[in-house]
Amino acid sequence: MYCRNITAVNAIRTFQTSASLFMPKKKNSSLGSTSCGKASPENEGPVVECKTGIKIHIIVKPGAKKNSVTDIGSEINIQITAPPVDGQANQELLKYLSKILDVKKTQLNLEKGAKSRNKTIIVNDTCTEYILQKFQDEIG
Repeated sequence: MYCRNITAVNAIRTFQTSASLFMPKKKNSSLGSTSCGKASPENEGPVVECKTGIKIHIIVKPGAKKNSVTDIGSEINIQITAPPVDGQANQELLKYLSKILDVKKTQLNLEKGAKSRNKTIIVNDTCTEYILQKFQDEIG
């Protein structure tokens, strides 16, 4: 009796595994204009409007001679003077962004990339055109 139960359980597991190979996966229908995904053409670029605020995609280069915005492409390239040790570059980045964008540091949130050069920052209570204009002014 004990052997039959084990065989039945293994048969069920085998069936579940093989059935999952043939079942189509559900598509995520939330990747539209209401989400922050890059499904639609208006969501492309370094500054994207989102439910939670404005997302800014940044590549940080720590250890520079001075803080500066170097390039705006698919991401915004920023050089920071602080070294990448114990979150010093992240703190300096948020301080520099608050100065450039004329917002309080409490309006800035590091969403992704705490230990990476590729970072995503969320800015509350502002608009995309304003942010892009401020970055353009900082470059030139």
